[in-house]
Amino acid sequence: MFEKNIEEGRESDNKFAQLAKMRGFIVEPATGIEQIDHIDFHLTSEEEEGKMTAMVDVKSRSNNNNEWLWIEFKNVSGKEGWIHGIADFIAFETRSSFVVCYRKELCDWCLDHVELKNTVTSEDEAEYIAYSRKGKQDLIAKVLIEDVTKLPHSQVWKK
Repeated sequence: MFEKNIEEGRESDNKFAQLAKMRGFIVEPATGIEQIDHIDFHLTSEEEEGKMTAMVDVKSRSNNNNEWLWIEFKNVSGKEGWIHGIADFIAFETRSSFVVCYRKELCDWCLDHVELKNTVTSEDEAEYIAYSRKGKQDLIAKVLIEDVTKLPHSQVWKK
């Protein structure tokens, strides 16, 4: 199962990198240490003001679900999850696209819209309510992809 997740993650990373290159970005893979901090790529673009570089965390599709995204507030060790990380952008893979959003903007929105104080015991109930998996110290919740695409600076990159 773990190896399958790694392979799916690599496939998502490769698809995202190809799309970013097609959009004119210079794509540099993150270092191993950066990947621990949920950074997959550095994207650089030439702007009128000069070069602009951003760190991106790519999230592969979860269980072929094209409606909901999992947000990690705390990881399995109980430490801050990737939503509180250092990436500038999160890129969520869907069946037909990548939804690219500012991590900080998504974090602020989630903190306003997800119930974190009271938790549920089933992942089916985790829609906008925190859920912690049995035997783990994580805190995760599902949010609608549609809501993430409505954030002011989100973009949908068609595959």
